[in-house]
Amino acid sequence: MDVQKNTTRFSHQIVLIILISLAAMFFVPSNGKMLFSGDDDDYFAVASSIAYLRFPSFSKEFHAGETIPFASVGAGVMASPFVAVFSILDRANHLPIVHKRTVSNREGSASVYGFYIATQFYLILTTIMLYRLLCLWVDNKTALFTTILWMLAGGGILIYTFNRPIMSHVYEVTALTGVLLLLSKIHFEQQPKRWYLLIGFVASLIFLTRYNNAPIAAGVFCVLLWWVKTGKVTLKDFSVSLAVSLISVFIFRVLPVITNGFSNTDLTYLGAGDRLLSTHEFSYYYRELVQMLLSTGMGLYYTGPAIPIAVLGFLFYARKLPTWYSALAGLFVLNVFMSMQWCSAGSYYGYRHFVFTAGPLLAVFLAMLIRPAVRSISTVSTTVLLVLFSWTALCSALVFGIYQLGYSLNLGTTACGFPAYENDDYHVNLIKTISSDPFKPWTLAWDRSFGGILLMDNFGEHRKLLLLYAFPWLVVAASCCYAAIKKATQKNCIYEI
Repeated sequence: MDVQKNTTRFSHQIVLIILISLAAMFFVPSNGKMLFSGDDDDYFAVASSIAYLRFPSFSKEFHAGETIPFASVGAGVMASPFVAVFSILDRANHLPIVHKRTVSNREGSASVYGFYIATQFYLILTTIMLYRLLCLWVDNKTALFTTILWMLAGGGILIYTFNRPIMSHVYEVTALTGVLLLLSKIHFEQQPKRWYLLIGFVASLIFLTRYNNAPIAAGVFCVLLWWVKTGKVTLKDFSVSLAVSLISVFIFRVLPVITNGFSNTDLTYLGAGDRLLSTHEFSYYYRELVQMLLSTGMGLYYTGPAIPIAVLGFLFYARKLPTWYSALAGLFVLNVFMSMQWCSAGSYYGYRHFVFTAGPLLAVFLAMLIRPAVRSISTVSTTVLLVLFSWTALCSALVFGIYQLGYSLNLGTTACGFPAYENDDYHVNLIKTISSDPFKPWTLAWDRSFGGILLMDNFGEHRKLLLLYAFPWLVVAASCCYAAIKKATQKNCIYEI
């Protein structure tokens, strides 16, 4: 029975990686433009400073801050091993990026492609971890379809993997999903002591990838402290986790400030804090909630329809799950509130400030909500319904990825008086397009992604770009080879016995 269950789960995981591989064929732009100015500069600066052994100094890095990068550091920390490996090619070719990272010498470098590959790797890892997390709480079939639903209609994770890979959101989801999986495994059965080292480090990444997730990182230690009180976790294990987390935050966030000095750009966090702590009348929050859900700009109805369904699942099942899990998941409302205070979708695709927090935190509740339907109908029927439900969100992400900022958004002023990139006609035009031709976004995306590469005369010269299309497929091949070798080894062991 366990062998059959493991085989089913492995097959499901291969299906998930194949879906990511197919997505790469439509989302990775053939023009290779995936590095944007602004936050991307800071994320790459952190990764390259570690990869080129300059950290905590940023004197050789290009970034948006004065003395240190302004944006959060976690994504760069997580991507740095990949950047370091790919930087070997830049070193071997004696490229100028080895000595100093500038706007011009970063472009097309192997080091930058290392970050792109890292983001793909972490999406694959996140998807597998999310599936395994769900398998702890629901049946395998429901876990599979919930994971696919999150990937396709959970707010645009494919955009931030393939079109804007040097951003923090994939890394944010990885950290959140990882810590939920670790805590859930401890909830169901005792785990080795080394897990508490891992929990401490991953909890620090929740904060380091997105500073607004600090309450969630703190919530992890509240859960562990509660388990200390109930006797499930020892005080020593809790102390180890907390120490690892604090040391990680000190090394990657505090030490650069001590080394390079406090810069004026850091003061803008205080201004952001004032903006977030200000209060408004009830009518303001009602208007913002309606805007989040139904706006033809970046409303969840179009960009992330799975998220409101997941919230319904939370409302229905919060009392049926362990208190610690529901309490931790409930912290997603803090980022919803932040988005309301920001009065903007985040100047890029979707309500990115909270959907990538809500996705992993609410995934189990979403799974429990759709479980009766998934279990009562055939796999084919479930697949058809999932595709129909996700179609608009998928087309929305594809079109945004095709045209990127130039077509999709315009710089304007929000109702709160703050500058932001928005376009209230975006989904009006999209609906008109897919109403006349439901597959047009797909044909356009193909022509501007892998299909465009195939038509190029110098096809063979785009080796680094081709690697971005090939990497997920290589993971599929490696996984299948590993499974075959493991199966053969187990058979040999049986024969020897």
